[in-house]
Amino acid sequence: MKKPETIAKATQGGFPDAAFAKTHPTIAEYLSDDQWEDGTPRELSTLQIKTQDGLVLAVLQDHALSRGLYVVGETVTAALKALEKHASEPTADWRTWKAFRGKKK
Repeated sequence: MKKPETIAKATQGGFPDAAFAKTHPTIAEYLSDDQWEDGTPRELSTLQIKTQDGLVLAVLQDHALSRGLYVVGETVTAALKALEKHASEPTADWRTWKAFRGKKK
């Protein structure tokens, strides 16, 4: 991969990809909103996409609430569509993270 000669500065506020934000508004909100409704700071979420067992696994990692939402699809598009659907549901199957306590003895 060629290293870019100049690195573009990130835009302040909002999601930088308007087309993605239009089709996946809930995911874009998790990835770009750095404040809660009351104005207090919120840690941004991350999105991970990888292949597993011949399928695409998409994971929305909500660092603010220490939880993850996992979905699979046959394509990246299908996985992102499923992730958007589930992330916007109040009954989504979020998996809470356990705090790392170091190596077991």
